[in-house]
Amino acid sequence: DMLRPAAVAPSSSLHQLIRNAGISTTRSLLAADDAMVPVSSPLSSPLGAAEETDRKGAVVKRTKVQAIKKDIKQSPKKVNLVAKLVRGMRVEDALLQLQVTVKRAAKTLYQV
Repeated sequence: DMLRPAAVAPSSSLHQLIRNAGISTTRSLLAADDAMVPVSSPLSSPLGAAEETDRKGAVVKRTKVQAIKKDIKQSPKKVNLVAKLVRGMRVEDALLQLQVTVKRAAKTLYQV
C-alpha cells in the first residue's frame, strides 16, 4: 500500500485548529492590548527630569530654557541635526555628548 501525502486542510479548518490549540492570532493580540496597563521605567525618576513638586504635592514644570547664537556660518539643517541629538538632555550630559560628537556643528552648539 502506497503512502499518500496528507491532504491540505482548507484555511477555515486550519484557523479552527489553531484557535482550539490555544495559539494566539493577531486579532486576539490586538484585543488584549486594550487591557494592558503601562509601567513606568525603573531607569527614570517618577516625576521625570523637568518636573518638581511644590509644598502641596502638585507637580510644577520648570520654565523653558533657550540659548541663542546669531550669525552661525553653517546650514540650519546640519546644526538642527546635532541639536536634535542633545535636545531634552541635562546640560552636563548634552555638553559631554557634544564633545564626543564628530560633527562641525557640535563645536558650534557646544559654544552656545
